[in-house]
Amino acid sequence: MENIKPIEVCLKVEEIPVFLNFLGYQNPKKLLLTIEGSCGLNTGEKMQGGKIIIEGNCNDGTGFEMEGGKINVKGSCRNWTGYKMKGGEINVEENCRDWAGNRMRGGRIIIGGDCGDYTGGKMEDGELNIKGEVRTFDKSAFSSKNQGTIIVRGSIEIWKNGNWTKEGREMLKKKEFLIQK
Repeated sequence: MENIKPIEVCLKVEEIPVFLNFLGYQNPKKLLLTIEGSCGLNTGEKMQGGKIIIEGNCNDGTGFEMEGGKINVKGSCRNWTGYKMKGGEINVEENCRDWAGNRMRGGRIIIGGDCGDYTGGKMEDGELNIKGEVRTFDKSAFSSKNQGTIIVRGSIEIWKNGNWTKEGREMLKKKEFLIQK
């Protein structure tokens, strides 16, 4: 596969009356997929490499079990962004709803806006960077099993390698974010 030239595909979906699901499923290392419009469920599921650019919003499951590559969403994502993600990077310019980074095992998720409830639930590794506010974190995000990094407000590390950071403990004391039980 290394000898194959990069492949560029552009899908113009903005005028289709239904959302297309599973766009970029198992995206190979050489494919650049640009989607003009919004996507349905599980965009980039089990993606192995390459790049997907969405010039709109995504429904649930963006980057589901993603292994590599990069997904750029110019809008927002609904629920389960990066569910069971193992590698690669997801960059959402606006907001994510609930369960962002749930069961994340590796890779990097950058959210330019806010997150909803149960953020980081059962996260094990990787980096979850939320530049806006988080409605609630799942309690399991702060388990010693989570060897990853959680960053809020763009640059404040609150959790790293299975432990609260100094900044995270201070924010927790001040109740600057909520944790779902």
